[in-house]
Amino acid sequence: MIVSITGMVAGNPDHVNQFKETEDKLYSEGHIVLNPMNINQQLPYDKIVSIAHQMVYESDVLYCMKGWENSEGSQQIYNYAKMLKKTIWFEDGSEEK
Repeated sequence: MIVSITGMVAGNPDHVNQFKETEDKLYSEGHIVLNPMNINQQLPYDKIVSIAHQMVYESDVLYCMKGWENSEGSQQIYNYAKMLKKTIWFEDGSEEK
């Protein structure tokens, strides 16, 4: 499956490592992983958000890392995935369809 990741970035000093660990975990399970931390962070914020939305559009599943609900950007991504009727996985093992 193609899995896009979302999680808390602002105010989370370890976000790059957390996204990479999640990417590695999902990859080891056989998934193709779309990690927004791999987007060039020198782009303007609105471009990064636009690309992250496109990642969700192209994915089969959105994976919400712990703390995603505390991130305005992740909430937007989550709502977009729901609008697209994507399957949503949560780090705690639960799932929404």
